[in-house]
Amino acid sequence: MKRISLTLPVLFFCIAALAQNTPPTFVQGLKLITVLTGQQACFQIESDDIDPNDTVRISWDSPVKTATFQCNNGMVKHASAQLCWTPLATDSSHTPYPFYVTLSDGMNSTTDTFFIQVNGMPERISYSAIESGCGWVEFHTEVNDWTTLGGSITLRDSMENFVASIGSFSGTTHLLEGKYYVYTTLIGDASAMNTYKDTIWVKQGIKLKIDGVGYTKLPAAGMYELKATSSYSKALDYQWYHLYFGQTIELAEKSNVLQVQLWEDAQYRLVAINDYGCHDTAEWSVQVQTNGLKQVDGKFNIYPNPASGGVWIGTSGGLISVRLYDLSGRIVINKSAQGEKYWLDISGILSGTYILELESEGGRKERAKLMIQ
Repeated sequence: MKRISLTLPVLFFCIAALAQNTPPTFVQGLKLITVLTGQQACFQIESDDIDPNDTVRISWDSPVKTATFQCNNGMVKHASAQLCWTPLATDSSHTPYPFYVTLSDGMNSTTDTFFIQVNGMPERISYSAIESGCGWVEFHTEVNDWTTLGGSITLRDSMENFVASIGSFSGTTHLLEGKYYVYTTLIGDASAMNTYKDTIWVKQGIKLKIDGVGYTKLPAAGMYELKATSSYSKALDYQWYHLYFGQTIELAEKSNVLQVQLWEDAQYRLVAINDYGCHDTAEWSVQVQTNGLKQVDGKFNIYPNPASGGVWIGTSGGLISVRLYDLSGRIVINKSAQGEKYWLDISGILSGTYILELESEGGRKERAKLMIQ
């Protein structure tokens, strides 16, 4: 039997790839933009699809109806778009605005959300500059809640030279007489800054300055000089006081300089008053040096003390002179004396604290406090 060999033709089948039906995707980009009111925010949105035959179209939706949306649907295989919005002052909000963007390939769709955070400008709600007098001015500013990072008040004179700064929205400072510009700077979110300029006029107050280290030792025994100065441009009224064991004793001196003779540590106060009735105070604590006059060491007897009308002075040696000083160093009584016992008439002297200086034979001087009632 003849054997027949059949050769079958080889058939090649071209089977089209089945559609994957995968949804389109967003190309990675910005999802949140933060702006201030009046600034434009724009998203550039790109699409893609792994199905090679799919065409992607793009659309949007949002509560914000004033935004613009431009796309190239139908002109390219995978559409792209630009979504822009310029918020108004009334659009500021603590929560971001949503924008919903959808990609569609005709069968499947993908939606993603984009956000625009709109921060308001820091704004001043109220402002006051209250001059309490004597050069003191109190500033107070209220701001809206967008001013989260802080602010400051800067003072400049009429020539725009820096004078002072207050590192907050409120504060008090002392100024000389004149015209000032007040710059209030508010700093908020998203690098927002707002500056307000105001003008104030100030009546000059007083600021006393103690010269040098506070007081000067003069050549005379026990003598000290106390001096204060002020930047005030007009004449001032001065009043000195001696602070002594809880007492405030008014002195006769009416200038800015006081010279006193001391044998012990003392404290003094100077009050200066200007033509507006404003005042400032300076105080000194004088530490007496060893070459000052000595206090009575027991060789003299003074009685009674306190005294009124008169006082007996007794000594083991002969007296030469008796002097009575007030606390400013002014001589109230100056008498020659003789003998070991002396009566000093003080009936015409005002009550207060005085210094009694006794000089004995040989030129020796001693001092003691005398209280006159």
